[in-house]
Amino acid sequence: MSYSVNEYGYYGKFGGAYIPEMLYPNVEELRTRYLEITGETSFQRELAELLKDYVGRPTPLYYAKRLSEQYQAKIFLKREDLCHTGAHKINNTCGQILLAQRLGKTRIIAETGAGQHGVATATVCALKGMECIVYMGEKDIERQAPNVARMKMLGATVMPHVIYLHSHLVQTRRTSDEKDCIHHLKMAKVDVFFAMNMAFIVNAAMVIVSAAVFNGNGLSVDSIEAAYMTLQPLMGNMAAGVFGLALLASGLSSATVGTMAGEVILNGFVGFDIPISIRRLITMLPGIAILMAGINPMSALITSQVVLSFALPAAVIPLMLISNNAALMGRFKNSGPTNIMGWLIVSMILTMNAVLLYLIFTGQA
Repeated sequence: MSYSVNEYGYYGKFGGAYIPEMLYPNVEELRTRYLEITGETSFQRELAELLKDYVGRPTPLYYAKRLSEQYQAKIFLKREDLCHTGAHKINNTCGQILLAQRLGKTRIIAETGAGQHGVATATVCALKGMECIVYMGEKDIERQAPNVARMKMLGATVMPHVIYLHSHLVQTRRTSDEKDCIHHLKMAKVDVFFAMNMAFIVNAAMVIVSAAVFNGNGLSVDSIEAAYMTLQPLMGNMAAGVFGLALLASGLSSATVGTMAGEVILNGFVGFDIPISIRRLITMLPGIAILMAGINPMSALITSQVVLSFALPAAVIPLMLISNNAALMGRFKNSGPTNIMGWLIVSMILTMNAVLLYLIFTGQA
């Protein structure tokens, strides 16, 4: 009897595969490259390091004294429950995900019953920066709620926009209690509603006041400093002070949100841990560089808004797709009216971007 897998994927007389045709190319690729990859020195070294330093192997052998006395035998327990995540499953998933990486895969799909294998898979995926999707039966989800919660906490998806920053903040409030989740989602909705609308009101007020005062008096203002200085003689010191304060508040808010979003994105896309202060510094460097280069802040502001308008669909469209996916969101998927309104907004953004491109290329912008 041979207990080593051969080139055809058999262990002695055992083996073979009964799989859907669409899965055959993937399984065949694994079969043809398995022995090559697992035999590489670098693979064995990385796997051994993970098992030793991350999983916590070798686990101890425990002599069960009372059990041995009861059955008049020497009974030893291999303490695999001391492995990281609390079971032996992670020994397997470490090898699987290292193998998947070397095959050039970017996403791991797993199936789990009790949830422990799903937890182990999600854990190593989080360590290696790979997307992880775990399928689980409805009854198993109810029975194994703590494991489901662990998998969800390990599988956050982060996108470079303030919309996804809010999503990230909501993820930190996840619990296994559905009532708590509903309460947190309601409070998050209130939080986002007031935060976004207050920002809109402040920004809109500045634009409306500026347009009414400057355009109404036939003035051409091409910088933020000029706007402040021109507003003072026209509307008095208090109006100029309020305008300056609102501008400062808007700038601080944008800088804070931008830094936090960049910090979250950076932490999500790299495969190793970077101190939070370094992540924030890296996020702020482009803005600091623009200021130090002496670029006109007004021109930089306008350019940044144009870039943002083109980047917005890349954040909003995945958000709509994910939030309307019943497999991912369950009972929290978008309602019909929400979905319609969301796609209408997406269509408006795309249309306005198309108009902007037309104006730019025809020299009218």
